[in-house]
Order: sequence, then C-alpha cells, then structure tokens
Amino acid sequence: MSTLEPGENVLHFIPSVGFISSKALPSYRLFFPIPPLMKASLIITDRRIIILVYLFGFVIQEFSSWYLGRNPEGKLEIIESASVGRLKILGPYLEVVSYNDKRPWYYRYLCAARVRLRFYMKNPEPLYESISSVLEVIGVAVKRYY
Repeated sequence: MSTLEPGENVLHFIPSVGFISSKALPSYRLFFPIPPLMKASLIITDRRIIILVYLFGFVIQEFSSWYLGRNPEGKLEIIESASVGRLKILGPYLEVVSYNDKRPWYYRYLCAARVRLRFYMKNPEPLYESISSVLEVIGVAVKRYY
C-alpha cells in the first residue's frame, strides 16, 4: 500500500479495480487486470486519489492526483473534476480529470497537461460521493452523467 501523508485518512480502498482507461492526448492507455499476474488498486483519501499497479504482487507504479489546496509542495497533479457514467459494453465508471500545467518541457510533447482517468467498476457511486463532497468544499466542478 502507498505511504500516506501525516494526518491523511483513507475514505475508500478498492483492492482490485477492473478495466481502467487513461487519456492525455495524444496518449491513450488501457489497463485490464490479469489475475494473478497484474492488478490495480484504487485508494481515495481526504487529500488525493492514489492508483497502485501491481505485477506479481509487487507495486510497479503509483500515480496520485491531489485535491487543490491539499497537495504538498511539489505535488502538482491536481484534481479538476469528477463524474460517473455508464458505457453499454463496460458498464458504470468513475471518471476523474486532473491537470498539471507545470510539467517538464519534454512531457508537453508526449501528452497533454490534462489527464482523464476512467475506472470501470460495479458501483462507483460511493466513491464519486466522497470525491465530489471534497471537491464541492474546495469549489471544484462535479458532474453526473447518468
């Protein structure tokens, strides 16, 4: 599990997320679990969203997006919006859009500053409610596509 910041509280822990898509144009990435080879976990805290990718049970990648004003200095991936929706083929999803306009110059040519992550799961509503309640407190937009 990821190292949490002092005073950071876990609101939700999803040990194994299904299909994940990530779009930061021109890059588009897809992730699907292959038990027991690969899986991804999702942690939602009162300060950020953490995605952990495991290969053979070892964390190989960690990605965090922070709520505006709750990010430590130097952590610049900021959550811009959250929404829920549904696709006929993959079912319901939680979508989180984040941005980082302070990326190094070489990243600007590889992908956009805005990243759109979709987590396909059976019941994204409780996670959406937790994220949107924090976003509403700090004045960030939330959308519901159902």
